This record gives sequence, structure tokens and C-alpha cells, in this order.
Amino acid sequence: MSERSLQNYLIKQAKAYGVYARKLVAVGNTGFPDVMISFNGHAVFVELKNPNGKGELSKKQISEINKMKAVGLNVLVLASHAEVDDVIARITDA
Repeated sequence: MSERSLQNYLIKQAKAYGVYARKLVAVGNTGFPDVMISFNGHAVFVELKNPNGKGELSKKQISEINKMKAVGLNVLVLASHAEVDDVIARITDA
């Protein structure tokens, strides 16, 4: 499975549970998380990594995630269907 297929799965699962989900593009800012999901006024930024275990966070991604967390934003790194399912269940209390 590819990172792209995991992203598609996240967006599909979010939609199925009424969670707002959008692919993000931060022009000129590499390292920004891939997707934002939101439910009941709470947003979570999600960086997706290849589920085959080969994907690692780059230095720029680590830096960006740390900056976002420092100002109180929720940022998660997910690499499997199970992790996606767990996050959707937690934010929707499903």
C-alpha cells in the first residue's frame, strides 16, 4: 500500500463518519502535514507515512510538526489503516 492510498483511506473514512477532511498544500512550505481533519470544532493535522515502514519524517517535517505543536496545534503521524481507524473513532467517540 502507498502513502497515497492511505491518504485516500483517511479521507474516505472521515467522510463516512461525518468528519471534515481536506488535503493540504502549503505553497512554498515543504514539511507541512498532508491532511487536516476536523470534528466538533477540533482540528487535527495529519502527516501520513508509507504503511510499508519505509517512510520516515524528514528534518523539515519534524521541524514543522514541532513548531505547530509548540503553538498548541494537534499533529499526528499515521502509517496504517488501524491508526486511521483509531483516530477517527477517538475524535467522533464512535
